[in-house]
Amino acid sequence: MDGWKGRIDHWLEKEREKREKVAARETEKQKRRREKEEAEKLTEHQRRFHCCVCGKPSPGPFMGLTGVPISDWPGWVDEPGPHWRIPTGGLKKCSQCGQWACEEHIHKGICQNCAKRLC
Repeated sequence: MDGWKGRIDHWLEKEREKREKVAARETEKQKRRREKEEAEKLTEHQRRFHCCVCGKPSPGPFMGLTGVPISDWPGWVDEPGPHWRIPTGGLKKCSQCGQWACEEHIHKGICQNCAKRLC
């Protein structure tokens, strides 16, 4: 190629590489931010949903369809998870105290702590 045409091609190639590097850095930054937000959400979820007897936390949010509409507006339907307000790992709400208990510490809807008070 001619000298000046080759320089233009070279310059355009360098500019394209710069844009790609900037885009890759931005994508990586967004990925790290999302991962940090997810970790913070999980920590908050586990702080909120844990067994009142042994302290075992929910492993994470419910993933999937809850079967509950998310709004009264027509056409707004439930979406697949994560649903951060729904615990997993067998946690159930005690019918007496309203706290969460794992399957090992709840029987017929009553947690072990409430059972001690009832009997």
